[in-house]
Amino acid sequence: MDTATLLLLGLLLVACVGLKQLVDVKRASRAAASGVYVQRYWQIADDVRRADGDPRQIQGDPRYLELLEDELAVAALGLLDLPQWATWHGVLDEEPARTKVVEALHVCDPETVGFPRLRRCLDQRQRDGARHDISRCAGA
Repeated sequence: MDTATLLLLGLLLVACVGLKQLVDVKRASRAAASGVYVQRYWQIADDVRRADGDPRQIQGDPRYLELLEDELAVAALGLLDLPQWATWHGVLDEEPARTKVVEALHVCDPETVGFPRLRRCLDQRQRDGARHDISRCAGA
């Protein structure tokens, strides 16, 4: 092999290693973001339990609404793995969870000035049906 070919192969190897590192950093960022949201969810559920509530009924807690809003914002940035985002987003596919979130919005934000991403997602669900493709969610 001549020097130019060896140099080109060396540059290609460096580029491949750099690309792998970028993929690893993105994967680590997604994992970190996921961990934060899971931790927030369980903190809310634990607080509801301590207040003698049912932790499976956390949808009425204003912090849960904020969590949903934040998840939509992070999903819009592409910082969540698609299977994980599909699972989290799918929480609002079913009743009574969706109705409880809508009711909580009316109580926590009666002026309808907050939670714009969550409201767009819920409006889309109302308009198009409860389930919608996460890649076309109006809130993300």
